[in-house]
Amino acid sequence: REAGMAKVNYLLALLVSLVGAATCTSPAMRMQLVGVSCACTLGAATCTSPAMRQGRMRPGHARVAMNLFADLFDGKLEAMTPVAKPLYAPLVLASAVVYQLQEKALFSLSGEDFRVRDASGQEVLSIAGFNVNLGVLVIDKLGMRDPSGNQFASIERRIVAASTSYDIYHDEKLLGKIERKLFSFTPEYSFYYDADANANGRAGTLTAAGSFTERRYTVKNGDGKTVARVDRAIMTGFAVADQYQVVVSAGVDAAAVIALALVIDEDHDEGND
Repeated sequence: REAGMAKVNYLLALLVSLVGAATCTSPAMRMQLVGVSCACTLGAATCTSPAMRQGRMRPGHARVAMNLFADLFDGKLEAMTPVAKPLYAPLVLASAVVYQLQEKALFSLSGEDFRVRDASGQEVLSIAGFNVNLGVLVIDKLGMRDPSGNQFASIERRIVAASTSYDIYHDEKLLGKIERKLFSFTPEYSFYYDADANANGRAGTLTAAGSFTERRYTVKNGDGKTVARVDRAIMTGFAVADQYQVVVSAGVDAAAVIALALVIDEDHDEGND
């Protein structure tokens, strides 16, 4: 019975993707939908695990997996030389890593609290969101904490700015900033390291571009290398919170990429799509 239900699920997914490919006007989207059709057919034919055929996981969790289509069409991730003073050194690793960024909606008073887990499910970071009320102004702030709960960085929105702009503080010292490009044919967000904090910060600049409305984008460094990818996680079960898959290459300041993802999430939740 379980195997039969799995086949029905795959056939339904195959039918939807084929109909979408036949009616979609975007060549790029059509190519991806055809790819999904092939993946559904291959998965149904070769997968031997009933639980995986049905995509069954714990409620509210996302499947952590590489983005196959982005890997094929956006290029592979490339390693980069680490910056001298990263936002969080323990997450600057010698190999590529997949993280899950999950909003803690059920337990958050601000609606901006997140937890970050690695592929094994271990929590490596947490983010606490809060607002500073100045009467006529409300300033958004995010605190980044290590697994022991110690805050090591804060992401603070600028009061006066022409576009979305946040200052990044590490141990209460300015480390960098995140800005949305003001004049651009397509939206871009960049993480800039402060020159006083990082002599080689220019090469370490991280710029995100892609489909922010769909929360799917790549991140390039100052040398033009694709060093990270962010995508909405594949949802399984019942979930009411945003969940993202963050893939970073070797040498990347993963905390900086996660900070970028947080700002983009906040900016587009405010209706700036």
